[in-house]
Amino acid sequence: MRSFVVQPEVDWTKNLALKMPARQSTLYSSAVPASRAVDGNRNTNFHKLSCTHTQEKTGSWWEVDLGAVYEIWDVVLTNRDEAEERLKGFVIEVVRGGNTRQCASVAGQLEKGETRRITCTVGAIGNIVKVRLTGKAPQVLTLCEVEVFGVRGKSNLIDNIK
Repeated sequence: MRSFVVQPEVDWTKNLALKMPARQSTLYSSAVPASRAVDGNRNTNFHKLSCTHTQEKTGSWWEVDLGAVYEIWDVVLTNRDEAEERLKGFVIEVVRGGNTRQCASVAGQLEKGETRRITCTVGAIGNIVKVRLTGKAPQVLTLCEVEVFGVRGKSNLIDNIK
């Protein structure tokens, strides 16, 4: 007997994070809110007002509340076109009711201005998607856009297939 997961139909055109409430561990200034990463603008130039910026702290993070529970399949991150090391060594986590599940881990960094689709592990279910730096030294976290794709609720697990 074996079990497998059938991936439900994911609407790859519907960004679940778009314009949803976002927050981050610290603000560089009140003029640089967390909401910049879910404004629908992938502009990678920080000075064009579409990228976030935390203070330089250990464990800096950014998160978005999707407003409902989803099984997260992919998270798309866009890095800035300068100071690209501000998106280096991080995890993507999915939170539901205080329970956190790691969606993916990236040891390296995204390149200058890179947009990368990161696929989650199966079973990353929740209403909050968080990007958290994992380095031991204080770091700034900057995100120019975060897009989240998945399905409402949970996919079907089919058991006992012969």
